[in-house]
Amino acid sequence: FQHHQQPQQQIISSHHQQPTIRCNRSKLNFI
Repeated sequence: FQHHQQPQQQIISSHHQQPTIRCNRSKLNFI
């Protein structure tokens, strides 16, 4: 079960990285 949780976490991390990049772009634009 733990082995299956690892790949799932990676997908979640990728999903969380998208909004972070958007936030970074917004901040850059704001400056």
